[in-house]
Amino acid sequence: MPLNIAFLFSGNIDSPTNIVLLEAIKRINLKQYQPIVFVENPNGVFTRKLQKNHIPFHKYTGSVINSKTNRLSGFILTFKSSFSSLEIIRSFKIDAILSCEMRFLIPWAPTAYIAKRPLFWLQESIWENYPIAQTWAGYTKLIIPVSNQVMASLPPPIQKRATLKIIPSSQELSNDPSCAKKYLESLFKDCI
Repeated sequence: MPLNIAFLFSGNIDSPTNIVLLEAIKRINLKQYQPIVFVENPNGVFTRKLQKNHIPFHKYTGSVINSKTNRLSGFILTFKSSFSSLEIIRSFKIDAILSCEMRFLIPWAPTAYIAKRPLFWLQESIWENYPIAQTWAGYTKLIIPVSNQVMASLPPPIQKRATLKIIPSSQELSNDPSCAKKYLESLFKDCI
């Protein structure tokens, strides 16, 4: 029976990492992994790419949290959002969660930890002052900076827990679209 992997997207961000995830979802080994895609904005630019590639998705109706939120507000918002996240994990029988959009990672990290589901955090942007994200980062299974520059920007406690896995470039994807699948499956190999 394949493992159900939740992919969380806003639908608005057409980033290099989201493109790699899109290519990986298209080619993932469905005997091992079943992608379950959630999109917050069904009319976003990235959502249109999912539709164009015939990738089914569910409208994400749970809460998201601004990455600049302070710790106190972040704790309160995370607590409130945990009920909908736990319901998604339960109703879709989610085995693991993956996202590169911090607004999902903040509320999902403690929920995934409580539910004993690994959460893969693909950090694609330079780390800024994210107090609540820094708090919840310890609850992720694996923090994966996607470039050396991103790795260097992480706070030291997060760097200690991070594993650098450089995403395939657009040129590599053009030459070999299956490299996205290999990248994704290499993340899961030892951790699920």
